[in-house]
Amino acid sequence: MGGFLRKIFRHRPFALTMRGRVLLYFLFLNAILLTCLIPLLISFGLCPVPEKEIGRALDSYIISYERSVSEQMSSAAARAILLGQKLSGMIERTLGADGIPFSRISDNPGEIEALENRAVFWLKNVLLQSDCSASFVILDATVNSALPGSGNSRAGVYLKIGHITVTEPVDPQLFLVRGQSGLSQRHKIELHNNWNLEFNVRRLPFYRELLQAAADNAALGQGYFLSGLIPLPGTWEKIMLLCVPLRGSDGTVYGICGLEINSLLYRLTHRLPQHEAKGLLGVLALKSETSGGTTLRVGSGFSSGTNAGQFKTPVDCTISTGANFNHYTGEELDYVGRDRPLHLAPLSLPGQSGTWVVAALMPREKALSFCLKRYAIIGCFFLFFLGISFIVSFILAQRYTSPLLLGIQRVREGSDADSTNVREIDDLFAYMKEKEQKLLAQQKERELAIGKKEKAGHQADITPYLTFIGQIKTLSRAERQVFDLYAAGLNSHEIAGRLHLSINTIRTHNRNIYSKLYVSSYKEMMVYIRMMTKKDDQAPPRNRL
Repeated sequence: MGGFLRKIFRHRPFALTMRGRVLLYFLFLNAILLTCLIPLLISFGLCPVPEKEIGRALDSYIISYERSVSEQMSSAAARAILLGQKLSGMIERTLGADGIPFSRISDNPGEIEALENRAVFWLKNVLLQSDCSASFVILDATVNSALPGSGNSRAGVYLKIGHITVTEPVDPQLFLVRGQSGLSQRHKIELHNNWNLEFNVRRLPFYRELLQAAADNAALGQGYFLSGLIPLPGTWEKIMLLCVPLRGSDGTVYGICGLEINSLLYRLTHRLPQHEAKGLLGVLALKSETSGGTTLRVGSGFSSGTNAGQFKTPVDCTISTGANFNHYTGEELDYVGRDRPLHLAPLSLPGQSGTWVVAALMPREKALSFCLKRYAIIGCFFLFFLGISFIVSFILAQRYTSPLLLGIQRVREGSDADSTNVREIDDLFAYMKEKEQKLLAQQKERELAIGKKEKAGHQADITPYLTFIGQIKTLSRAERQVFDLYAAGLNSHEIAGRLHLSINTIRTHNRNIYSKLYVSSYKEMMVYIRMMTKKDDQAPPRNRL
């Protein structure tokens, strides 16, 4: 770096004072240190890159989010599977005791009511013990097959909690949404505003496929199925159902049962922590491969934010992998985020493609704004450090150059220079003083020799002296003023101060005076001036000083 700076400073446009050079050296040194410091801070994580910081935050959020969702799903699935086993056994025992095969319970209201009455006990117990919003059982039978639409009407019981809160109430209020109306009085359960006798399975597109799959595969009863998002008619609610097939020991499929999780309960249960970037969004959705690439079907599942308020979610997003996070491109909004499969994944519904995943998403504009703010902070830190370094460099340059400059100034004025506490500079001043003393001694010796020659008058050659006297008249007015002041005993700095001229101007007059008087130096001129003063009575009046 020193060679580079020397090349720059050699050019006249960049000529600087000693203080300026020292200041620039300090500033260059600080700039290099800062340039090296920032990458080191970044590499050790003390000054994180905003994109990496967002990626780490998303990774942390998605791990915690997946754990929370998986715990709820695992608990609900275990209770739903147990509920399916209890209800299957209950149905098989009840029908066996009554001597009625399951295929004949349609159009038999009494038998259906008996099954529903016994099912309420299990549905109520499971619902009160789980973190769910409702429990249900759907029997593959109808009270009256002669009614219009009976092909999509199925008997069953649907119990629902009235008010969803984060904390579990001691005695939650239950509502009967589906089932025989007599169950309400018998079990002291209030009828829901949207009560109906039977389920409309047309709103459950997976129902028949699930029954067929259960009939073909007995092992399906050991897992659970997760429906997509289902809007409840006449309400603001959207729900997802954990479904378990009801299968008898002889392979007869009685229907399905399970638990419900509504959107409000999901939002209250799985809130994401606050982030400086704002707008953080968690989703439970299907991830599938399509012709257009990997797609996150956000509209198929739940979503939750940092609070229970309203927030906008996309329907579908195309996923592209990034270095620090993935990019999720929707029709209206773009996100950055991470996704992770559920730890205990549900079985795929018949005709359903994809994998259930949880994802932590952040609007891209929020992430960009966060990154810009962080880069602005880093830039301010950089500028602050440069400002501090400039002040420190200026103080150091002032501290170390002031004694040197003061010593040089004293040398120019003809006085002794004080110690600068810089050994090399002090040695230089000592050498210059010693040389000056030697020159003065030599000058005195020459003056003595000249004096001796003057006393020997017979050997003196007065021709140069006469020439000197005769050339005085050739001096200009300004040069004569300078000459007269020399004759009066003043030195160059004193003459400059007396005539209000710069030292460079005095030096120019000196050269002209030497040339016109045919002398080679100041010392020679002063010898002739002393000769003039000694012979003042003999010199012509016009040549007197």
